[in-house]
Amino acid sequence: MAAASGVWQQGAPSCGRGIMRPCQVDSGAGVHVHYDWITPRVALGSRPASAWDVRELALEGVTHVVNMAAGLDLGQILVEASAGGLDPVPAVAAFPIGDAEDGAGVRGHLLRQAVAHVVRVLGQAEEHRVYVHCVHGVSRSATVVLGWLMHDQDIGVGEALARLKAARPKASPHPLLVAEMLDAPAV
Repeated sequence: MAAASGVWQQGAPSCGRGIMRPCQVDSGAGVHVHYDWITPRVALGSRPASAWDVRELALEGVTHVVNMAAGLDLGQILVEASAGGLDPVPAVAAFPIGDAEDGAGVRGHLLRQAVAHVVRVLGQAEEHRVYVHCVHGVSRSATVVLGWLMHDQDIGVGEALARLKAARPKASPHPLLVAEMLDAPAV
């Protein structure tokens, strides 16, 4: 299924089924990670909760994970995934942003760093695929993907937001986070 905005393309990762669609991983104990492919190389979703989730993401071709959630260390999950035979384990970069405790300057800086990281990783090799998450994949991580879309596709905030929401309807970057990322006054 292709999005009207042209963001999705046939043949991109898609829960192993050949078409791009929302993905839910069921580890047997219920669905844990919910994600959507925004482009063939960038997915956005909720935090991986288990080694099973990390394994599913790796099977989808994810080579790098960007963690935007404060207080969430994926170390033990990655160790368990590796012990379970996952090789290689996706590389993780953390840019922890809390819901309210961080100041605007800190949040804006971390958001810009995360966008730059995604740009850098995707520029290193064509086969790299990035999974960006916070806790629910709605605001903090969506803000990073919004910034990356603006950079990658040379588009403004409005068009990037439309493309983001076409691919992940529940994405809702908070206007203050967007303004902080852009280092501009909130509108």
